[in-house]
Amino acid sequence: FAALAACGVVEGVRQVRIQLPILLAIAIGYGWPAIQPRGGTGDRGFKEVGGYLMENILPGDLMVVPFIMDMQISHYASQAIHRGMTGFFRKGSVDRLLFITKQGDPRFRLDNYLLKFNLTLDEEDYQRNLRLPVESFVELYASGGVAVNWLASSGQRLFSGEGEDWKALRLVGEGDVELERVEPAWSSRPGMRLKSQSSGKLALQSSRTFTTPGKGLLVLTWARTGRASPSLYQVVEEEKGTEYLPLQMFCTNYPVEARGADGKIWYLEAFTLPVQEGDRFGVYIMAWDVESLHIAEISCFFFPYAR
Repeated sequence: FAALAACGVVEGVRQVRIQLPILLAIAIGYGWPAIQPRGGTGDRGFKEVGGYLMENILPGDLMVVPFIMDMQISHYASQAIHRGMTGFFRKGSVDRLLFITKQGDPRFRLDNYLLKFNLTLDEEDYQRNLRLPVESFVELYASGGVAVNWLASSGQRLFSGEGEDWKALRLVGEGDVELERVEPAWSSRPGMRLKSQSSGKLALQSSRTFTTPGKGLLVLTWARTGRASPSLYQVVEEEKGTEYLPLQMFCTNYPVEARGADGKIWYLEAFTLPVQEGDRFGVYIMAWDVESLHIAEISCFFFPYAR
């Protein structure tokens, strides 16, 4: 993991490297500027789209919502978001990717889609606009300029945390770090517990890597009980040797809070990243100021762009 000495942002195939000490100072969670929903029931488009989502979202559906719009959609469709998210954690698969857009605002178009990073480096660099191929999407519903768009492809699981070889490390502080298997919390897959005798910055790195079979979106899902964030590292072969570059991913929505089969309160999250054919990735997890962290249902799914 010491080789992960830079952090990159993937935007297409472009990468921006950032020194690891800065990465270790990242604040976890949604430390974004405060955004309030617009006037509640007065926005007809959001209300009617919320009604459509409440009636049509199935367990296993993942909603992707642009930054700033996320609170407005949550105001009208929080139960639908919860149903879809808890559904794919129990089923073990993401069935559909649904993207919310809004006409009249260039930040909320598919070809200029505003999302926030899962790892924030500073207050002025916490978001990017993705260039998504409009032709790969099907509009399912629209009202008042707000639309629900389906990425018309099926997901393929490329990575599963179950049975993987993980390396547990301490990045800051002192004391041993242990990793143990624990009882399932959502599906039948066992979870993991990362623990240490003292709090500090801890990390997990997967030894196994995977390669993307085409151009599309990767979706990383997981459940956690404490302050932590997962992401991907990219394996790059260069003349001087192999490099391992940690990447920032994009938040699809707010974390969903739910009680698992083990009785614990979990935070369910999903992140996405545009990828190219032949990209090679592994998974890493960073935990902040915890002595015990439960982790479950780590998976990576690939959704190709429609041809």
